[in-house]
Amino acid sequence: MNPYLYQVAGALEDPEATAHFYDKVLGCPILGRFDPPGLLFVGLGTSRLMLQSGASPATLYVWPAAFDLTIADLERAGVALEQRPQPVFEDASGQFGPPGETEWMAFCRDPSGNLVGLVTRRPSEIA
Repeated sequence: MNPYLYQVAGALEDPEATAHFYDKVLGCPILGRFDPPGLLFVGLGTSRLMLQSGASPATLYVWPAAFDLTIADLERAGVALEQRPQPVFEDASGQFGPPGETEWMAFCRDPSGNLVGLVTRRPSEIA
């Protein structure tokens, strides 16, 4: 069996708002909350995110089920995008997925200050 990412850790400064952000805005299940000591566990596919009071902020890259809908949900929830959706890499050779696709990303911060990159791939436009 190949190794896989089991857990990533990040900061937890505002437990209520952060739980709401991941559960209600991004649609990620809350797996557990322990206070004290100030821990929030969030399901991200086959991995989990552990947010901990006093920890350093993390940078996370999340592939939402519906990229455009998630961006709209973030905007409706009043979440400021630090970077609007834009193409970041045209993968002509298929280095990171099917050839001929372009990787798109948008960035925001969760209520605890972790940077969240939202990612998708789309067919490249032919000029």
